[in-house]
Amino acid sequence: MAIWHITESENELLQLSESKGYPLSVPDKITHSRRKREWLSVRIMLMDMLEGKFPPEIAYSEHGKPVLKKAPYHISVSHSGFYSAVIKHSHKAVGIDIEAYFDKIDRVKHKFLSGDEKKISLRHEQNYLPVIWGAKETVYKIEGRKGVIFKEEILCEDFEYEEKGKLKVKHIKQNDICYYCLFYEHLQEFMLVYGMDTN
Repeated sequence: MAIWHITESENELLQLSESKGYPLSVPDKITHSRRKREWLSVRIMLMDMLEGKFPPEIAYSEHGKPVLKKAPYHISVSHSGFYSAVIKHSHKAVGIDIEAYFDKIDRVKHKFLSGDEKKISLRHEQNYLPVIWGAKETVYKIEGRKGVIFKEEILCEDFEYEEKGKLKVKHIKQNDICYYCLFYEHLQEFMLVYGMDTN
């Protein structure tokens, strides 16, 4: 797993990629400066995580899940504010979510909180909401399929908030129920949640 606080310019990131042996070129369809830097930072992190053995080339599944083109690893990627995060695993699907804008989560809480989760978050919304949202995003990324209703199908069990902790999440899928044990950590300006498929 790797986290990057993006302070570099686009040119600095391009030069860094070249120095690592895999000179990158941002696709023309990405026009926003911040998006370009996010795109570059993820691939530079992958260069280090893959130890130069594989090119950091990413494709996307029909559901938008990132897949390494030429490396035998599962990956997940997240961006928020000026942060990027990547996680990989050799044989299990993984998920990661990083959130820097907690007020944004508060504005959409009615869309993802179940009734029981509303009760949990009332203890201290500023702490609980980012964890619950991040947990649902993480499970969604592990599963890698669209059409999931967060407030009905991905449900966080009760937990006591700590600066660094874990929680159990239930995913209801038609006639099946899967459980995930996820990890979270409040780091400076952001909340990080991550986990892998243990089913």
